[in-house]
Amino acid sequence: MVHKSSQSRLGPILASVIVIGSAGAASAGPLAPPPIAEFAVPTSNSAPRGITAAPDGNLWFTEEAGNKIGRISPTGAISEFPLAVGAMPGGIVAGPDGNLWFS
Repeated sequence: MVHKSSQSRLGPILASVIVIGSAGAASAGPLAPPPIAEFAVPTSNSAPRGITAAPDGNLWFTEEAGNKIGRISPTGAISEFPLAVGAMPGGIVAGPDGNLWFS
């Protein structure tokens, strides 16, 4: 499960929550909260919107106001890829063909 947080006083932050568990495993008590990692988006005021996990382990997100697509690697490295002026990407999904699709 992946969540995105809204803008804070520190700027836009993306938070990813990865829940790993055993299907059907019995629990003796309440589950511990899953680990959360927050990543500062390099471009300020870029309005991060959609986020998706790719089959290769990268997280991809859109930056609507920044006209960019961003990638967070499994090691936490962030890369941004510029799009055409006015593109304003919103949603992003990993397709069954292995490609990323955004609108």
